[in-house]
Amino acid sequence: MPSIAGKQRQHRFSPSLRVIILALVSALAISLYTTWSLVLSRHQVIEEAYAKNQALADLLEEHALRVMGTAQGILEAIADDVASGAAEDPLFPERLKDWTRYFPEMLQVWVVDSTGIPLATSIDEDVTQLDLSQRNFFLAHTAGEKYYVTALRKGAVTGTWLFSVSRRLETPDGHFLGVAAVSIGQDYFEKIYTGLNIGPRDNVLILRADGSPIAIRQNVAPRSAPPSFTDSLVIRQAARSPEGRYELVAQSDGVHRVGYFRRVTGWPLVVASSTAKDDALAAWRETAFRQSFMLIVGLCSLALLTCWGLTAIRQKELSLEQRSILLNEIHHRVKNNLAIIQSLLQLEASRVPETAQGGYEDSLTRVQAMALVHEILYQSDNFAALDGGEYIRRLCDVLGDTAPSGITISAEADSIILSLDQAMPLALLVNEAVANAVKHAFPHGRGGMIKVAFFSEKEVSDKETLVLEVRDNGQGFSEAILAGRSVPGLGLRLIKSLAAQLEGKLLLANQPEGGALIRLRFSPEKQSA
Repeated sequence: MPSIAGKQRQHRFSPSLRVIILALVSALAISLYTTWSLVLSRHQVIEEAYAKNQALADLLEEHALRVMGTAQGILEAIADDVASGAAEDPLFPERLKDWTRYFPEMLQVWVVDSTGIPLATSIDEDVTQLDLSQRNFFLAHTAGEKYYVTALRKGAVTGTWLFSVSRRLETPDGHFLGVAAVSIGQDYFEKIYTGLNIGPRDNVLILRADGSPIAIRQNVAPRSAPPSFTDSLVIRQAARSPEGRYELVAQSDGVHRVGYFRRVTGWPLVVASSTAKDDALAAWRETAFRQSFMLIVGLCSLALLTCWGLTAIRQKELSLEQRSILLNEIHHRVKNNLAIIQSLLQLEASRVPETAQGGYEDSLTRVQAMALVHEILYQSDNFAALDGGEYIRRLCDVLGDTAPSGITISAEADSIILSLDQAMPLALLVNEAVANAVKHAFPHGRGGMIKVAFFSEKEVSDKETLVLEVRDNGQGFSEAILAGRSVPGLGLRLIKSLAAQLEGKLLLANQPEGGALIRLRFSPEKQSA
């Protein structure tokens, strides 16, 4: 019957399995941490891209407000000239040219009458034959719009890409007199954007509210027609919010971008800045590759160390298994040798007079008690300790089978693991105590009961103490033995010697209800893991 220690040992994880579990947990922890770190750093890179484009959008709005404010100031001055009659001065076109000299971003300045025919312009070409009455800006002002911003277009006279900011001219009573307009070239914005810290595939846009661009810096062919953003995500989001983030695949070049937009205060314009997501993640990918490479190297190293550890553990297990087999064989042979000694003692006892057989019987029970220890060890896989409760119960069963008729022996013993150094003297002590009770407690063939108890209890200091009690309902100890006036027999002397070997406190007493009590209290040895 295997001991409880053996059962517990069988249910524990083997060292090899513990190493494998530890290696797997370590590999999983390292992998999860590396993945989490990469995901976190990737998120941070994207956040930095958004922050960069938000700063650029702020700068674009500020620049757009300055340009639009300059254009508005020029148009207000022209409106004052028209209202005061200064526009009829032959030198008025020169004044328009002065505006383009003072403000280089202003490519052209125009004044158109109420029929759509140019009255004056800052350019030298003859434009009196142009009819601008069907242009969008002219129609908007005819309908009452005070200011109007055109989409980016190619100039009919200069052939350059530009957009215009225009103002309705009217009398104090609101009668329509015509339109004043300033044109701003795309080249001006390209020079400004060249000085910004933006990548080759970054986009910068200034759009009208309907999605038509007025300034653009895009990864498209130079001087090509600007794309329309009428149904773009930027315009849809700008219609709902004054500013915000966006992520899209650009229709113009198919590049996946992240960006930021902002509505221009006081004008029907939207500025937007975006970065190619691949460009933003380029440095992160290099870092991710290095960390992934190091992770693979680390996992390979962990696997090699695990294999090396498993090999070493297996060699140790084989060595321990061989030692276990040898110890098992030793205990088996010791048990067999003790059985031979028992047989020899029985043969010898049969040859002596009956009056001299008592000593042989005592020796037989002692040998039997020792043999039982080795039998339990042989049946278990723990050769350094055994279950003291199991041993006491089995010993009492054996002693009960050989006890005289009328004497019953019972045991109530808890399962307590004892070291071999404590198990052997305790086994002999129990045997002597029970044998002593069988021999002396019930004279003249009386019957009776012998009870053995083995348990642990906590002291006040929380220290564990093991308690062994052997009780009977016989005639008890004599007063001379209890007082120490009588020389005890060999059995009691062995009990005291074995109690001293266990470093325990031994009590010999008579019970109030009758019968003898032997109580031993001792401390358990700490078992090694």
